[in-house]
Amino acid sequence: MKIEHLSFVEAVERLAGQLGITLRYEGGSYLPGRQQGERIRLLEINKTAAAWFTEQLAGPEAETGRRFLKERGFDAAAAAHFDLGYAPGGFENLTRFLRGRGFTDRELLLSGICSEGQRGPMDRFRGRLIWPIKDTTGEVIGFGARRLREDDKGPKYLNTPETPLYKKSHVLYGIDLARKEIAKSGRAVVVEGYTDVMACHLAGSPRLSRPAAPPSPRTTSRSSGGC
Repeated sequence: MKIEHLSFVEAVERLAGQLGITLRYEGGSYLPGRQQGERIRLLEINKTAAAWFTEQLAGPEAETGRRFLKERGFDAAAAAHFDLGYAPGGFENLTRFLRGRGFTDRELLLSGICSEGQRGPMDRFRGRLIWPIKDTTGEVIGFGARRLREDDKGPKYLNTPETPLYKKSHVLYGIDLARKEIAKSGRAVVVEGYTDVMACHLAGSPRLSRPAAPPSPRTTSRSSGGC
């Protein structure tokens, strides 16, 4: 409950889902089936979107993204280790793909992967390098997207908005990779950005980062006794 910032019921449902245990509920007006089903659907959307973004990083349009990583010392193996991806330009590439996988417009908007456009949901991330943001169990709960082109007038970094899964103030990028070392050493070192986390991990020193906040994140690296 403390690590994942969950209520008691949410924690029980999370563990039951991981262990394949069927829960039975008694009394009250709580609708567990609906809420649990919604969370599972949102996690599935993020998982599916993350895999799609990863595939796009190998395409010709993503050359700018690959060049960005190369200039900062990250090769294809590093990108694959952190499941990096690319969001192509255009307003409905991912939206159409996810609809084809059976997700509803309501689910796409609730997940934050899409924004509300004049004619319905549209891709939130376009023409950007993508970092999947995961919880301590490795589930994708949101995304961070970095601007690559000068003609992109949006913020330098764009995150998933607040959703039932993603609460920015509760999230540290890289926690899924660093949690064992944190438990072992009793110390967490928090750095500024996604690439800082990548560089530290690849150098053998697990680090964490707050998801970037638009338009220009500037936070001070700091160490903490816990997370």
